[in-house]
Amino acid sequence: MESIQSRIENFITRKRGGGIFLPVDFLEFGGRDAIDKALSRLVKKGIIKRIAQGLYVRPKYSELLKTELIPSVEEIVAVIAKREKRIVQPSGAMAANILGLSFQVPARLVYLTSGTAKKLTVGKSQIEFRPATPKSLVGAGTTAGLVIQALKYLGEDEINKQVVEKLSRTLRIDDKKALKSLIRFIPAWMVPAIKQITQNRESKDG
Repeated sequence: MESIQSRIENFITRKRGGGIFLPVDFLEFGGRDAIDKALSRLVKKGIIKRIAQGLYVRPKYSELLKTELIPSVEEIVAVIAKREKRIVQPSGAMAANILGLSFQVPARLVYLTSGTAKKLTVGKSQIEFRPATPKSLVGAGTTAGLVIQALKYLGEDEINKQVVEKLSRTLRIDDKKALKSLIRFIPAWMVPAIKQITQNRESKDG
């Protein structure tokens, strides 16, 4: 009978172009303890690389850069969210930075989540999943959700004309429609700004 390690190795090597793997991906092959041991042996064998606790990648070598490529934080978070069936949303500080409303890069990349708390260190990046209420996850995975989080982070006193005009100018028409549809879920103090942002002005539509 084929060993758990062999089955996991075959599964991994069939994936083209690298891949991100969590122990939960292999539960059909055996118990968690046996899976962890098999993954540890595959790391020593050089088949996979452990980039954080419970997080593995199949090394992908770039001939152009002459180095192994590590998945981006966004790719890692997306995989964890999908495999662990989490809803995730960048926190306010991250959202403000992504939207260009703040040039301060957060020291820790915090994601609000419907799942349990989790912390990872991937290279120089500190990633934290922080449990949040459904109300805090409104619009998760969309630009509209980012805007809501960014405005919450800035606070009522910091949402000025420049912030409103920047968002009104740069958001796509579809993003504005999505944002407008979420007005009933946001704090009352944020509504006037959202209405100004979503007015029909010159904006990106493609």
